[in-house]
Order: sequence, then C-alpha cells, then structure tokens
Amino acid sequence: GYFVTGDKPFVVFLKMGQARIYSAWKDGPITSFTNFHNVNCKHGFVCASQTGQVYVCNLNSTISTTFSWCAKLKAMDGTVHKITYSAETRVLAALVSKKIPYRPRKPEAGGGDAHATNVYAAQEASLATPGVEEAYEVQLISPETFEVLWSHTLDSGEVGLSISSVYIKNQTDQAVSSLIAVGSAIPRGEDYPCRGVGRLFKIEKQDIPNAEVGQPSVKWGANLITRKDFKGSPGGGGVHIVSCLDGFLLAGIGM
Repeated sequence: GYFVTGDKPFVVFLKMGQARIYSAWKDGPITSFTNFHNVNCKHGFVCASQTGQVYVCNLNSTISTTFSWCAKLKAMDGTVHKITYSAETRVLAALVSKKIPYRPRKPEAGGGDAHATNVYAAQEASLATPGVEEAYEVQLISPETFEVLWSHTLDSGEVGLSISSVYIKNQTDQAVSSLIAVGSAIPRGEDYPCRGVGRLFKIEKQDIPNAEVGQPSVKWGANLITRKDFKGSPGGGGVHIVSCLDGFLLAGIGM
C-alpha cells in the first residue's frame, strides 16, 4: 500500500485487484512518513504532523482493509444473523444461532388432524436423533471488545428473524423508552400454521454476583418486558420486521 502525506493525508491499500482508500486525517496534516521496524514495533511506520508531533505506529492485526471502511474482525461462537446498535447504552444487540444439546418441543395440543399428528411426531423424532439442535439467542455485545455481556435463548424450534432498537411510548404516562425489539417464527412444516413471537427487552445495568475487589460490580444486561404470540388467522405468522413509528411498535407479520 501507499501513504500519501499532505493537508488531508490518506492511505491506499491494494488487495485482490482493488484499491481501498482510507483517510488518515485524525491527527491533522502529516508532513512526513517512513517505514519503521524493530522488536517493539514490527512492520510499523513513523509519521510527523504539522504541529511537530512524531507518531510511532503499526497496524492492528485484527483490522481488515477488505471493506469500504476499516473493520475489526472477531470470530463469534455462532452465526450472527441480524445486529442492531443501542445508542443510549452503546452496546450491540444481535441474533445469533449455534448448536446446543437438543431440547424437546412443546407437546402437540390434542384433537388435531391425524395426519398432522403423525407428521409432528416424525419431525420430533428426526430432530431428537442427532442429540443437538440449532438454537437462536439474543446477545448483548460490547462494541469495544466484542465480549458477550448477556444472552437470552429463544424457545426450542424458534427461529430468530428480526431485531431492532426501538423507541416505545408508555400509553399511561407518555414516557418514551429505548428498547430492543425481537421478532421470530416457529415453523412446523406445511401441516401446521407458522406462529410468530414478538419480544421487547430493556437494556439495564445488572449486578455481578461475587465480584472481586477492584473489579467492576455491574455490567450491561437486559430484562424481558413483554412477549406477544401471533398465531391463528388472521394476524398470525412469523415476525419478519420490527421497527417503531411515533412511539408505537411496527411489525411485519406473515407466513
């Protein structure tokens, strides 16, 4: 790559046949630049600003330059499907799926169609055989360290579809709260109507039990404020989109 000095310095990275340009104007104009390498600063560089400051730097190994913006990459324990940011608490909320030990599904309600009952039993047997299942979680993640601060596992067979930071108005006192809305679905094949679930979580600081002296005694967590099932016809189906409008929760629901 190249470093271009001047009043508005920038860096050019060449990778996979593409040129990526990133601004380096954080410390103002840069007048000079050179490579620098020793045991304490491997493959780094030295640059001098217009104010006479000299900076000894190197690139963080966790930073990727394959995107339009410099990005920090972090391997997660699972697959991240959706993510949102809570500006008030400055934490990330994500829908993540991963393998966990199998959990039995809720028993089927009696009085149903015989064919559907057999299909339900066959599905249950096929899912139980491997002994594991793919479960969805709502996770709170620190944007600085990518540490998982808190998690809530969805029900067995439930698939997370949507997550968003929303502002909901209390209809009693008109107070507006910043919440995390989560939409999901519980599909059981063509013989059963898909049921959807909507949840609202409030991010709050929670005490850390048995915290050691000198260590933080609280951390960010969340409490489930309310849950709503969307089933039957009309009005039933998976909750594919969650948002807010004028203090109300806005949801896109369908099969």
